[in-house]
Amino acid sequence: MKRVFAILLFILAIIVGLAVPELWLNGQDSSLGEVQTIDLSEPTLHWTDDKSDTVESRISAEEIAGKLELFATGPTFLLPQNTSPDADSSWVYTKVTTFLNALFEVEPVITWFTVDYLYTWFDNGTTIPIWSVEMVLNEMWYCSIDIDEASGIILRCSIQSNDLSWEELFPNSFADSSRTGSNSAFQELVSFRFCEALNTVYGMSANKTMDISAFPIPDQSCISLSITDYQTTVVTVSLIVYPEESIMFNHSHTVAEAEVAE
Repeated sequence: MKRVFAILLFILAIIVGLAVPELWLNGQDSSLGEVQTIDLSEPTLHWTDDKSDTVESRISAEEIAGKLELFATGPTFLLPQNTSPDADSSWVYTKVTTFLNALFEVEPVITWFTVDYLYTWFDNGTTIPIWSVEMVLNEMWYCSIDIDEASGIILRCSIQSNDLSWEELFPNSFADSSRTGSNSAFQELVSFRFCEALNTVYGMSANKTMDISAFPIPDQSCISLSITDYQTTVVTVSLIVYPEESIMFNHSHTVAEAEVAE
């Protein structure tokens, strides 16, 4: 009897050993018929050629004023960086040409133009990335403009010639000031046009979370910039107009004082 029982257990073990793998495989096959979803999505980076649409929410009015003050003293040194493809800096060209067309009384002819992406280093350890633009206008006028990479604002600007007359670029203002024989009259007219040009560029932004306005103070060779986000920060920036040489914006060696209006 024991021998028969042992034989039956042996046979049962064989049957179970053969059946279990088949049942497991059938279960796996049935699971393949079910719909399974695997999330393979990745974050996508988008470039916009209108820098001002994205940057003003990332920088405050007080920070912009601080950068203007730093550039008034001049950076300690510049460190060139690898730039993106030319299409990525197209907004820089648009901003600069808009500014110059609003500044001059005649449309200038750009005979040479270059854009560099730089890191500016200051004595206090601050590093500010900028777009540095250099160009030649009407074959004789040299212009350089530094634009803040983070906010898109113009931090510095210089326009110089080799003792040429401003009559070529400001014929109306030059004629008006020549009748009075006053250099200060010409300086005042150009200062107003410079502020209007800055306001034109600042108004290009589609993001209206920040407002920037420039007002001339000709008798002090400077302009007042009012920068407003949740509060208003006012900074005084130098603007020197030399009647027969150059225009220098924020190239003073004296740091301007900023005040916050509550």
